[in-house]
Amino acid sequence: MKNVSKTSILFVSLILCSGALASSVQAAGTTPTSRVATSTPGTGTATITWAAVTGATNYQARVLIGKVPIKTSASLAANSRSYTFTGLEYNVPIKLQVRSMDGTWSSWGVASPDPITPVAAAPSAPGQPTVSVIEDKRIKVEWALPTSDGGSPISSYSVQLLKEGVAAGEPVTTTSLQLEMDTADTTSSYSVTVAAVNTASLKSSASEPSDPISAKKKAA
Repeated sequence: MKNVSKTSILFVSLILCSGALASSVQAAGTTPTSRVATSTPGTGTATITWAAVTGATNYQARVLIGKVPIKTSASLAANSRSYTFTGLEYNVPIKLQVRSMDGTWSSWGVASPDPITPVAAAPSAPGQPTVSVIEDKRIKVEWALPTSDGGSPISSYSVQLLKEGVAAGEPVTTTSLQLEMDTADTTSSYSVTVAAVNTASLKSSASEPSDPISAKKKAA
């Protein structure tokens, strides 16, 4: 047998060693596909959904403002296909991302559309107001809070007086849940509608009109 040079032996050893190291390094996981971002107005939430990755053992999602992560989920189970972030600020564009684990984490995949912006919604209409007569040509209107503020606190109410079912004058704005109003006479039929406005400057539809009433104080 011919002698093998030391250089050849060293070269072969390096190749074998490199192969062993390469086989010990596990490939990164696969970035999930079909990534979609959604946000329901008035909830302060945003949801990212994605398609399953074969062989993935975990997923993780995060939300960013610009390039800065502000919320990151815990490690999610292998059967997870969506994640919802809560407590998000309105009118601030955000980016949603997801990655998968298959030995190591994949790169982050950005959801579409990118970015999305959570927004407030209009509040629901207050319930039907009630009206009572204080004195001739003066009534008192009362109503309850709307069932939904649209994700932003109620800031004011717009109260519209109706005479024979037609708007009488301009709406009156108040921050209270009651209001005293003057009428033009004691014989016409008057009713009132109320709309709520939240701090996002979004206005509800008008409430159901109050039961009609004549602003005539009855004798005791």
